[in-house]
Amino acid sequence: MYESLLQTTKRTSKQNDLSMKKTILVAILGVLLLTSSQKHPAKNTSANKQKMALALNAQYHLGISPDLVLPFDSAGMDSLLSGYKAFFDVTPSDSAGEEEEEEEEDEICVDEKMVDIYIPYAFNDLVKHGFKPISNEQFEQRLAELGIDSMQRKNLPYVFDHQHYFTIPSCVRGWSDRTESERKSLNDENYVKFSCMNDFFIKGYNFISSPPMDIESVRQIHGKMCFRLSNDIIHINRFLFNNDKESFLWLCKYAPLWLKDLFVTYGYDKNELINRQMLKRMMQELKSDMWDSDLRETRLGFMYNTFARKIYTQKPYVAIREGLFKTLLQLPTNDKNSLWMDVLDFYGETLLKKDLSDCAYWFSRFTKNERYMIAAYTAYYLIKLREKYNRNGAPFYDDALRNDNRFRQYLEKQHYFNLPGFDKMSENILNYNKAVGQ
Repeated sequence: MYESLLQTTKRTSKQNDLSMKKTILVAILGVLLLTSSQKHPAKNTSANKQKMALALNAQYHLGISPDLVLPFDSAGMDSLLSGYKAFFDVTPSDSAGEEEEEEEEDEICVDEKMVDIYIPYAFNDLVKHGFKPISNEQFEQRLAELGIDSMQRKNLPYVFDHQHYFTIPSCVRGWSDRTESERKSLNDENYVKFSCMNDFFIKGYNFISSPPMDIESVRQIHGKMCFRLSNDIIHINRFLFNNDKESFLWLCKYAPLWLKDLFVTYGYDKNELINRQMLKRMMQELKSDMWDSDLRETRLGFMYNTFARKIYTQKPYVAIREGLFKTLLQLPTNDKNSLWMDVLDFYGETLLKKDLSDCAYWFSRFTKNERYMIAAYTAYYLIKLREKYNRNGAPFYDDALRNDNRFRQYLEKQHYFNLPGFDKMSENILNYNKAVGQ
């Protein structure tokens, strides 16, 4: 995948080289706009803003239709910055109550007008900091890999399409699958639509953003509010759309939640680097959660929405992150990584429990058949992992094949989910159990 992304980046660079021929024309246009505005400032302000935006569109070959190009609204930006300044100037007292906090949250609530003001300034700032604009086709291709292209997102709840952008509720910004599973009890969709728990995908300009009213999007310099994208927005765009490895390393060090967002929210398990980062993060969370070094005293919270996640479309289904399993098999064989054998075995054992009362709540969100499916994938990759350590079978799976007829019949009915060689692996386990009298 990285090779194809590099080729895409090279094509984009060639397009940018060709655009240099237009740069002089863009500069001349800017001079003409300035001269005209000096002669007729009031009359030409609106027209000039639109022409500046059109010039930006032409310079970077964005391919945005003229009626979708957004002007640089300096008055609107000044208004937004004033709002930021008021936010900066407020110093909450120790006696501030919940009501005051709620009012403050309402003041920074996102609306469409704010985003439209924000977009051209944000894009311009991205380009200044090394982002290479991509075509609509490249953008749509990457959205498809994230499962949110124009057709895919029609089936997703609480995804709101606007003229210039669409929003996706983010699992690392406060969205919870528990909320989603209980969505019928949410009477006001505006709670999600205008909240700051969304990722914003900008149409035409083709980039991703955190909520535009994110306080990190401004800097206060000598008492004056100045617009400036946060570094994490710059680097997530350079990594996701330009395949910039330096930006990936920066995100790993300073903004790992963005990488977690790509994986957990969008199931983006096709990137080996992100998968390895996720496995590293999970192991860190496991060790901080272990009680007296006993894995089985944990509640497996670090496994939530990792190897599997329930997607609550009109017909809910489970998405298996098979790419993460495959990356796990690529890790070096050593004592540190051998712990994954115990983790997967305990995970599979928990999935097959008949009584989930002492398990983390999210296990009960899966139906029995869904848990059977996740357990099957877990067993398949656990067997392969144990083979790397010269061990046979998978303890939880061996036991389930012997004692859980319903589970075994379900696997047979599903043709072992067409996992290569899984039926033969299972047959060998059963034959071995019979041979040793189990």
